[in-house]
Amino acid sequence: MKNYRKNFILLNMGLICFVLIVTFSFIGFELYQSEYFNLKNTMSLVVKPWNTNAVHSEKDNPSKETETHKEIPTENSSAPSHKEKLPRPTKTARERSHKYDNIDTIFYDEKEEKISVLSDFFSFEEDNVSDIVKEIVRQENDFGKLGQYHLLYYKEKTEANYKIAVTDMSYMNIRLLKIVVVLIAAFLLSAVLLFAVSSRLSKFVAEPIEKAISMERQFMTDISHDLKTPIAVISANTSILKSNPNAIIGDYTQWLDSTDTSAKDMMNMINEITTLSKLESVDRHFEKEKVDLSDIVRQCVLQMESVAYENRITLEWNIEENLTVIATAEYMKRICNGLSENALKYEQSGGKITVTAVVSGKQIVLSVHNLNSHISSDDLPHIFDRFYRSDKTRNTTKGHGLGLSIIKRITDIIGAKITVESSSENGTRFTVRFDAV
Repeated sequence: MKNYRKNFILLNMGLICFVLIVTFSFIGFELYQSEYFNLKNTMSLVVKPWNTNAVHSEKDNPSKETETHKEIPTENSSAPSHKEKLPRPTKTARERSHKYDNIDTIFYDEKEEKISVLSDFFSFEEDNVSDIVKEIVRQENDFGKLGQYHLLYYKEKTEANYKIAVTDMSYMNIRLLKIVVVLIAAFLLSAVLLFAVSSRLSKFVAEPIEKAISMERQFMTDISHDLKTPIAVISANTSILKSNPNAIIGDYTQWLDSTDTSAKDMMNMINEITTLSKLESVDRHFEKEKVDLSDIVRQCVLQMESVAYENRITLEWNIEENLTVIATAEYMKRICNGLSENALKYEQSGGKITVTAVVSGKQIVLSVHNLNSHISSDDLPHIFDRFYRSDKTRNTTKGHGLGLSIIKRITDIIGAKITVESSSENGTRFTVRFDAV
């Protein structure tokens, strides 16, 4: 059974890990896409048209401290001269640019082929700036990446000027790495927690299965033992009959009776297994009818009288008239006969059995009470389990541990409820409660 739990945990964790990987992969992709488009929006904000009124303010205040504004010559231009520079951005624009230290801002005058860089620190080599800018200008899309320079760009053209924002792709790689690290940590933490839950859950999931398998194994052991005895008897009786082929049949009556009894015992066992198997396929939507419970219980008690008398057991009953339930006559007979046979089987000689069928509130209550039989507290919770027989009864009474299981299954089908209570002082009482019609 440890292998079953192990396989359950492995299968469960495999499915969980698959779901987590798919989920976290989707989340990671969405987060990366979100970061990518956020960066695009940020770069678009950086290159928004500057307020040209700033030019006048600089002319009016030439001594005012300004931001670093580096001019870089292109291949077709000379070193920076005293020509009028491109309009400087306003304070708001400069703050917006500085807010994103990983983004460089470039101004390109296509007519004069003059490049101006607005940055406190430019992350690219000045020798490559001209090539980078020209390559960006040649691109059809306003936003994209230049793989050969390992950068992302966003450009905006106004008249003959280009405003360009560029950033190294390592920024997105770092963001991606952070997302991956966080998701891996979350995955590992989730996997550990779910493994602990699965290990705990496997115990509860496997317990009823382990119990059923254990009971079936015990049943197979018991059934093998029960089959060995009648088969051995039949085989021995057959050998005796074969050893005297000329004997008169009447001389071997006891061997024939013994064979007949053994055969009937095996047939009874097969019938019980078949009955339980058939009941498994029946649900509550079977064809029901009104059944006179009073009459069925009365017939059952009459059949009990002769057996009770032979075993010196006192039999008492209290059966109210006209008790009607919704079920089938066959099922009600099985319940009554099953409880009666069980009572006669376990009640000691000189004991007492009481059968009652009365109305109690909105229910009809059928009760079979053994005065001197007692079920131990260890066996009581398993009394309706299939194939279950206590160690004490296994060797002292006949049966295969299916009778009460069949009764329990029938009560479930018809919507009744069966309970049992037992003590050494008051004996054992089986009670079945039906809804009154």
